[in-house]
Order: sequence, then C-alpha cells, then structure tokens
Amino acid sequence: MNRRHGDITPDEIFVDSSNVSRFNTAQFEGRIEKPISARTFLGVGVVLFIIFAVFSGRMWYLQVFKGEVYAQISENNRLDHIPVFSERGVIFDRNGERLAWNVPHQETSDFSLRQYTDMPGLAHVLGYVTHPAKDTSGFYYQYYFSGKAGVEKAFDQIVTGSNGTKIRETNALGETLSESVIDEPVSGENIHLSIDSRIQSQMFNIIKELAEEVGFYGGAGALMNVETGEMVALTSYPEYDNEAFALGHDAEYISTTLNDETLPLINRTTSGLYTPGSIIKPFMALAALNEGVITPDRQILSTGQLVIPNPYFPDLPSIFTDWKAHGLVDMYDALAMSS
Repeated sequence: MNRRHGDITPDEIFVDSSNVSRFNTAQFEGRIEKPISARTFLGVGVVLFIIFAVFSGRMWYLQVFKGEVYAQISENNRLDHIPVFSERGVIFDRNGERLAWNVPHQETSDFSLRQYTDMPGLAHVLGYVTHPAKDTSGFYYQYYFSGKAGVEKAFDQIVTGSNGTKIRETNALGETLSESVIDEPVSGENIHLSIDSRIQSQMFNIIKELAEEVGFYGGAGALMNVETGEMVALTSYPEYDNEAFALGHDAEYISTTLNDETLPLINRTTSGLYTPGSIIKPFMALAALNEGVITPDRQILSTGQLVIPNPYFPDLPSIFTDWKAHGLVDMYDALAMSS
C-alpha cells in the first residue's frame, strides 16, 4: 500500500518463470514483453515532424515563392508554338521560264513541296533541297528548306524566306481549342538566272547523243557571253532527277544513282578535272610576252612538232605535236590557227 502505484506488474507475477526448466528460452518462452518507452514515441514523433516540415517547406516554395513561374510553365504546356513555313523563292531562266517553284503538299498543309522543270540538262544547275522534317513523335526537328546543290545551294540565303510562328491552344486531352498566328512568314526572293533553258536543253541533248554514239561516259558544255561574263548555258551529262533527291522517297533510285559508275551526281562543268587543251595557249602566249621571251612579230617554224631536248635523258626528248605543219607563224597566226 505504500507503493506509488498499486498495480501489480507482470514481472512480479511471473518472476519465477525463468526457474521453470520446461520453458524453451530459444523460442522466448517464459520471456516477459515490455511496453515501448515514451522516449521511443518522442523520437519517432520528432522524425515525422521533421519530414512534415520539409514537405511543407517544399510545397510553400513551389506554390508560393515559385508559383508564378510554374504557372507560366503550365500555361505554355497547353500552348504549342508551331512554325509557319515560308514560301521558297521561284527560280526563272533569262526568258522568265519557271525552273523551280512550289506546289501544295498532298500530305500536310504545313509547307509546300519543291518542284523542278522536266526540261533536260538543268539538274546540275538547279540542284535540289531537303524539306522540313518531323521525328517519330510528330515534332519538327528541321524547320527550314536546305539547299544541297546547284543554284538552290549557291543562292540559298536569297530564295529562303523567314518562318513565322503560330500558337495552338490545346486542352488536357490534346484537342485543339484555338489557333492564332503571332508572326507572319516572309517569302523568299525570286531570282532570274542568265541561263537560257532552251539553249541549255539543246546543248545537253547534243552531248547526250554524241556520248551514246561513241560510248563516252559523259560530257559537259558551257556557253558564255564574253562581253558580260553571263553563262548562257552550263550543262553536264549524265544528270540526275533532282526532284527525287529533294523528296527522298525513292530509296532504290537514290542508291542506284549514288553507285552509278558514270557518276551522274558530278557536275562536269564545274567539278570535272580535264586537260586544258587549246584554251591554255592564250595564257602561255601572254606569259611569254610579259617576260620578253618573244615578240608578237617573231616567226617560228612549225614543222608539225616541237622537240625539247631532255638534259637528263638525251634519248627521251619532250615532243609536243601540232595538229599540222603550219610553216612560219608569228604570235597572231599561232593563236588564230591554234598552233
């Protein structure tokens, strides 16, 4: 009765249970369970309070301190910024004949397709472009037309316009609620070439017929206005289908063209490597005149060949053959007769 608490604890009741031999102490028989102490509850409570305080602080930071920022991000998530593609400039020849222009896309109205003339001999001059492209998720990763060869590449900055921007509002299901254009696209500039497509096509056909007749792999031709420097014709045979390369759908044709031994992708007028021929003669004549090696009136005997001794191998002189024996010729006659 003098105890502070009058209750009898289980320890006092089963105090002698450990003396019983039949208890299996390995299975906790005869053991007395003790209640969890108040200190444990206090510790767990402190930990839970700290966790609650951290989450509450983070919630305040996101919703109050950064609330306006994330509200703007959320607003943008339902507003899609879609490019409005500009029209590429049209390419004309010197007579106003259309050589490259734009046609509506059958699969999408986002941008037009580039179309080229079917006149022969103009593929290398015009070149081709690659169109805007989407990834597998339907988003554009290429926002522009890109010139890859010919005039399309050389004047890409002129014929390429500036894209605009359209905003599309969607709901949580991705359904379109409204659309509006905020930046209007600006079309590219049209250009007129000095090329005469009629002359160019005729030159191409002549070269093609000759090459097929004698078994040549290819050929090239150029026609220049020497007074202005304008190229009236600049054609290369064989050529390729630039529209097929622009669309990129016909993988078999593209692969065949890339592996063709006649090299139809090489523009032989600008990228071919050839011996210069008689066109080198005026330059050599000018060099000889400037250096005082010869005068315009100096006559040299043309016997059909010019033999230059070889000081290192006397038995192997350098022999330059003429196309015929011209007799005595001066600088004027030599250039006129291509001696």
